[in-house]
Amino acid sequence: MNLGVVGNPSYRDLGALLAHLAQTAPPQGITLFSEEGLLPLWPDPKPSRLEPKTSIDCLLTLGGDGTLLRGARALNGANVPVLGVNLGRVGFLTTASTQNFDWALDALVRRAYATEPRLGLLPSIVDKAGRARTEPLVLNDVVVHKGGVARVVRLRVAVDGDDVGQYSADGIIVSTPTGSTAYSLSAGGPIVVPGVDAIVLTAIAPAREAGRAGGAPHPARPGRLLRADAEEAAVGRPLRSGAEVVLTELRVRDLAVIADVTLPLQPGFNVLTGETGAGKSMLVDALALLLGERASAEVVRPGAEKTVVEGAFDLSPSASVRLRPSLSDLGVEGEEGRLVIKREVYPEGGKGR
Repeated sequence: MNLGVVGNPSYRDLGALLAHLAQTAPPQGITLFSEEGLLPLWPDPKPSRLEPKTSIDCLLTLGGDGTLLRGARALNGANVPVLGVNLGRVGFLTTASTQNFDWALDALVRRAYATEPRLGLLPSIVDKAGRARTEPLVLNDVVVHKGGVARVVRLRVAVDGDDVGQYSADGIIVSTPTGSTAYSLSAGGPIVVPGVDAIVLTAIAPAREAGRAGGAPHPARPGRLLRADAEEAAVGRPLRSGAEVVLTELRVRDLAVIADVTLPLQPGFNVLTGETGAGKSMLVDALALLLGERASAEVVRPGAEKTVVEGAFDLSPSASVRLRPSLSDLGVEGEEGRLVIKREVYPEGGKGR
């Protein structure tokens, strides 16, 4: 039996488990193949390196759910069973633990086990010109979300051309039953038993009631398609490694209970303390408004003409270069290395600028 092994090197006991596996596998007729990142942790003689073209009878993942998902993604739909051994705290998907590892390995060799087919998703991104880019097969979920700019994305979802609904949210999670215990669950989606023949649609931070989690029959038939169209998705420009945008000052005027406050901020971690009800969470809301979150008339302090939020940012040289095209598109010209953003919200229906 050819057994592929992938694992998470951050687990402290992984080296000892690999040494145990190297000792017990050969007498049971198991030939080991290890992913390259684990090779330094194996005792000599080390197993052969696991390559994409290596023919294996089973894949052993040593870690948590993340390790199992990474291993399944590397198989890319190949008909190879996966045996997950949980070394961490989160193990919804894993089958065995270090306590029953030898028993699981023996059952694998004797083929005294049952396999459980899992639904996968094959995502494809189609641009406005109709050009398609197919992504690797995934076992857990596909997420359509906004870029780095803080604004709501409007999405239309359809199955086989039939509209399922529209969503106004930060994004949407299209999850298999396997993935229902991951990101979808954190976003308020349901836990779905793996044998259920369905997929889960969960909106991320939805606007109002329109973003409740929903379900749809999975696209098992050839040609069946679940589609999500983004009407107003923001296209952000990610900063290159080493580029920095640092908020150095935040001024808030007439926001809820805040009359006027100016906060100078230092590079690194800043801590704000105060009594309950002092307005700390409102400063977070102010920063969200500054970065483009939808405003409501209720944020304006009673009796005030408008709410004003202003932020001053220091830009590293590389960040200045990277952001210059975006700022130019917006008609913004600022001094080199510094950017000031101002947001005003008025009581009339939350209108702002």
